[in-house]
Amino acid sequence: MAVTTDQHGRVLVVRIERPEKRNAIDAPTARGIDDALNRFQDDPALWVAVLTGTSDVFCAGTDIVAGPGEPTPRGGPYGVIRRHHTKPVIAAVEGLALGGGFEIAMSCDLVVASRAASFGLPETRRGLVANSGALLRAMRCLPLNIARELLLTGARLDAGRAYEIGFVSRLAEPGHAVEAALHLAEEIGASSPTAVSATLQALEEQWEQAETLGWAVTARAEQRIAAGPDKQEGLDAFAEKRPPRWSDPTTAPTTLRPTQHRRGARELIDAVLDEHTYRSWDEQVLAPPAAVDSPGYRADLAVARERSGEDEAVLTGEGDLAGRRIAVVVSEFRFLAGSIGVHSAARILAAVQRSTGRGLPLLAVTASGGTRMQEGALAFARMPAIAAAVAAHRAAGLPYVVYQRHPTTGGVLASWGSLGHLTLAEPGALIAFLGPKVYAALHGEAFPVGVQTAENLLAHGVVDAVVAPDELRASLATFLKLLRQDGTGRGGGDSAPEPGAAPGPAWESVERTRRAQRPGLAEVLAHHGEPLVALSGTGRGETADGLVVGVTRFAGRACVLIGQDRAAERAAPVGPGSLRTVRRALVIARELDLPVVTVIDTVGATLSVAAEQGALAGEIASCLAELA
Repeated sequence: MAVTTDQHGRVLVVRIERPEKRNAIDAPTARGIDDALNRFQDDPALWVAVLTGTSDVFCAGTDIVAGPGEPTPRGGPYGVIRRHHTKPVIAAVEGLALGGGFEIAMSCDLVVASRAASFGLPETRRGLVANSGALLRAMRCLPLNIARELLLTGARLDAGRAYEIGFVSRLAEPGHAVEAALHLAEEIGASSPTAVSATLQALEEQWEQAETLGWAVTARAEQRIAAGPDKQEGLDAFAEKRPPRWSDPTTAPTTLRPTQHRRGARELIDAVLDEHTYRSWDEQVLAPPAAVDSPGYRADLAVARERSGEDEAVLTGEGDLAGRRIAVVVSEFRFLAGSIGVHSAARILAAVQRSTGRGLPLLAVTASGGTRMQEGALAFARMPAIAAAVAAHRAAGLPYVVYQRHPTTGGVLASWGSLGHLTLAEPGALIAFLGPKVYAALHGEAFPVGVQTAENLLAHGVVDAVVAPDELRASLATFLKLLRQDGTGRGGGDSAPEPGAAPGPAWESVERTRRAQRPGLAEVLAHHGEPLVALSGTGRGETADGLVVGVTRFAGRACVLIGQDRAAERAAPVGPGSLRTVRRALVIARELDLPVVTVIDTVGATLSVAAEQGALAGEIASCLAELA
């Protein structure tokens, strides 16, 4: 067996035993680790686990030939990397801990190492990125510059140095790492298991937002590597035991480049607005609120100001976009991860109210870890007022557009970040309310990868489009151009057209609607020749595949289009979700005072158990009420 266990009182020792493969992880080994740690977590008689390898190697990471297998439900990669810890796990390291082996050690709560042990992250030398936690945990476990050096160079870190900088808790003589780990486990076992568990969970919760962001950043780094040739070249060179022949970065695929530089708030404002038209509305923030003021918080704010060049996590103001005056609220992620405190919340609230008073469309650009943990409930309590101000802005007939950048999470997503008439998102952006570790604690398994991404949420009707930062200006200009000159839809367009010729016999009209060759929605859109800014589903997690809904123009008049595509509807007939999408479009039409153009081409609503349980009749009634 690749994984064995033995019990020492309340301590479970888990051994990775594939010495012929330097304890590299394949699918059976990952499952073995997962099974052993599941047993440990589920058995109340076991208080501490020790994870170790063989006498000369801890773990060399992934078995490159066989692959590591799929992440396990409770442990994630290798059965351990994304495991939610309610009891302490100690890594006992003899010999080498390389790549994923080092990352396994980082995922443990404590590390005991033999003086002969060494650690390394050789991924960049193989054209890869560390994808099992090092990109987020190395800077937490190690001093920043040492973490960078190990990640960028693939250099080794010996156990003595790892002990000096605090990564290794205790050193042991060669061959005695497990023995030292058992002594440490006994010391932990003298404490209250309930208190130990509560302490572990409290420590994990403090890193929740950082973990969420870190895994999203890791996924994006992997995507950039996958787009180029160096990944395969590195693996081939390693297998053939030759120096790699890296590609020329100046000729790398353009898909690598958009995320290499992250625009700050001012850069994004400059890219979206007409040159030299931006005027700031912000007054300088000098000190934190008195109720949360402390030397530590003031130090955090000073570092954030130096790093970002801004005085708070959000910038507000007004400027021209393709000649149209708009207001902007833009997050600055480099300032304390874009977190919203009392002062930044007040700045947002004032900007929303000012834009409403001046009759300006409002663009909100989010990039935030949520409300600011240093200010706690004091900050979160400001979100309802901002949401109410956004609702008032919409009720005044003024467009509200949200651009969700990477990452948009927590209280920001659950308030002003989710209230747009139109919601756009940055490619690959993490958009999430639920933290993966909270999910793991509730459900006993890792949160599925790829769910909380812009692209997946577009497919599920949560965002309307995925738009790169370089394309944002054009997308917004198109939307505003479809509306009236001042950015609203009120009173725009030409007078009603003159009536056409008198209709023919009624039955002839019925027959026309039954012709298989009759024009459909696609022909209507192609003929009218105006752009369509599409809305994706309800904006609340439902799509309507048989419908096309969006803002466009007919006969020079801005309108909301609701059209049925009969070809798509055969596979997705009109159901409750489709009608909720229609209702969203009708609300937008009402708020922006736009007429509604419908293209009806359907055999009727779906008749099914799901439709009845989904309140089909109630949704029809709600649509009729909205039309009244």
